[in-house]
Amino acid sequence: MNWAASGIGIALIAQALSPAFAQSSCNDAVEGCEVQGKTISSDKNVPKPRRKPASRVALNTSEPIQTQLLSAEPPVCQTMLKSLGGDFSVPIDVATSGECQVSDPIQLTSLMTSLGPIELPAKPILRCDFALQFSTWASTIAAPVVAGLSEAKLVAISTNPGYECRNRNGDSSGKISEHAFGNAIDIDGLVLSNRTRIEISDAGIQDHPNHRLLAALRMAACGYFTTVLGPGSNAAHESHFHFDLGKHGNSGNYRICE
Repeated sequence: MNWAASGIGIALIAQALSPAFAQSSCNDAVEGCEVQGKTISSDKNVPKPRRKPASRVALNTSEPIQTQLLSAEPPVCQTMLKSLGGDFSVPIDVATSGECQVSDPIQLTSLMTSLGPIELPAKPILRCDFALQFSTWASTIAAPVVAGLSEAKLVAISTNPGYECRNRNGDSSGKISEHAFGNAIDIDGLVLSNRTRIEISDAGIQDHPNHRLLAALRMAACGYFTTVLGPGSNAAHESHFHFDLGKHGNSGNYRICE
């Protein structure tokens, strides 16, 4: 549907119904026409052609207009992700079960930074809002920190599949994980341009050469995500970083940074 044409048509109809417009149209037409009981005369002897009525645009009245407008445009988040250089696809069917479901899902393949692209070999399925935040962290924090504290650039991030229908820490009972909403990601390794791989498990070793780099990534992530866990947090996170945007506490502003 051409909403621009609809908007113009509505505007013209509104003008035509106003007294000021009616009087102006009367003056531009013939002598002796009447507006709200008053006869309007004109000094012009030659009548001008009548204005063509505004064309009517049919609306689908079976659904709200706002829904029709929104459905005509691509999701805002996906547009923003593309503008940041994110390469992704929109999965046609994401399996759901019980509470497990992903709103506005995307499958992230790679993202762009000022230092070059970063691949995501696992192609995680994520909620678009989370993917946008993760891409921002990777481009503004991960890429420059790795380049500054190592001898090569970050070219790939090894992750889990993103969306996983399960409880927290993989337990058989308890609270559902943010992974079940595509609202979290686990990172187990970083691949550099010199073909070396940094294991996230090295973050738990104080005297490891990569400890400083991993500590910087982890600390900075606390400003981007509401939950940041990793080696030392608990046994379930000894081998990877866990980032999510889950809401904690009554206000939803509480953060877990361990």
